[in-house]
Amino acid sequence: CCGESPFAVLLANSTWERAEYQIQAEQVVLTLPADTARPLAARYAWEAWPQCSLYNGAGGPDNHTGIAATPWCWNRTAPCPY
Repeated sequence: CCGESPFAVLLANSTWERAEYQIQAEQVVLTLPADTARPLAARYAWEAWPQCSLYNGAGGPDNHTGIAATPWCWNRTAPCPY
């Protein structure tokens, strides 16, 4: 459903870059951009109008029974201050 990934990571140069993702079992696994060993933070759906949502597995956007994940930003220890 997504034209581009709803996930982004904060790089050491203070820029956000999209990170591709896969859903494996019940986990979301991000593929980090090249030359990124450990991002400073990660965020999901941090845009005014995200293109897609993750759902709780009980439905989706077409049948209206699922619950969509809310946007979040995490800096490895706490929610992002920005």
